[in-house]
Amino acid sequence: MIRTKKPSSPSVNLDYLYSALSLERLHHAYLLQGDESALIKALKVFLKDTFSMTDGHPDFFFKIFDTLTIDDSRLLNGMGLLRSLSSGPRVFLLALRSITAEAQHSLLKLLEDPAPGVLFFLIAPPGVFLLPTLFSRFSSHSFTPASVADTNASSFLSASLPERLSLIGDIIEEKDKKKALDFLNALEAVVEAAKETAPLETLQALVLARSYLSTRSPSVKMILESLALTLPAK
Repeated sequence: MIRTKKPSSPSVNLDYLYSALSLERLHHAYLLQGDESALIKALKVFLKDTFSMTDGHPDFFFKIFDTLTIDDSRLLNGMGLLRSLSSGPRVFLLALRSITAEAQHSLLKLLEDPAPGVLFFLIAPPGVFLLPTLFSRFSSHSFTPASVADTNASSFLSASLPERLSLIGDIIEEKDKKKALDFLNALEAVVEAAKETAPLETLQALVLARSYLSTRSPSVKMILESLALTLPAK
């Protein structure tokens, strides 16, 4: 039984989903950009409260992708054609940190003509690059609270080389691709806010860094240190 009453809200407010469900106007695909763990928690609360759907439910698929590849997209395309095993929808809750261009083209087929009763929730970091054709298939919502990455990024461009290396030191030491992407997203937001005065080489360097981080086994150390060495001062 579907219940549309809003529960006590977790750290992310998803009231618009409850309202859409109560009006029978849920979109078939949602893109939510922000903190991964907070969004996963909030969406699981929503799915449990409305569709009694939790981990282990036969119509619920949840996975976190470091990089969503063409092979992953092909698997999702096949799964998206399967019929529901219950009276409710089939739900895909996918969290990704990066996605290849080939995977995006493959997902288009699934989202352009979705099977009846299939819902997609895609969680991605702010600033992740999605092809316009794929982005347009989603109802997009952004949740971008301030973070350590935001604070460090705002200082990075005006810092000296030793200061820059210090700001990215923890990410490099941990070899944490997710934190590296969070930092890059925050850095892009700083540059975007000042895009009229941002040097072209800064934008080019960020685009290149993102493409390297989206590969299967990127060198976080090499990519971030290259940015520290090459990005012009603010």
